[in-house]
Amino acid sequence: MTTNNARAILAHVELPTARYRAIQTRFVGPTNTRGSRIIADAGDRDSRVTVDYDHGLNPEQNHAYAAVLVTRKMGWDDPQYFSPLVGGALGNRYVWVFTEPASAE
Repeated sequence: MTTNNARAILAHVELPTARYRAIQTRFVGPTNTRGSRIIADAGDRDSRVTVDYDHGLNPEQNHAYAAVLVTRKMGWDDPQYFSPLVGGALGNRYVWVFTEPASAE
């Protein structure tokens, strides 16, 4: 596919302007000095959070908790503007996205 073909196809597609990005979470195993943890970010260091792994939760709950902390840190947690997160495993990581465009009411 050439660039011109791609532009022609995309000319008919309405792409929303993103106010936020996908969130990735990954498990980091224990070391001699730190326990297991989850690191989450939205693609940059400013959004990064690290949380201790809670063995009382299952793996998906640990990853979801870390993703929610990123939304809070970045100010993306107001339900008036942002929809709920959904996520799932992708290799050795989880990826979280908002389910629908937020209404601009």
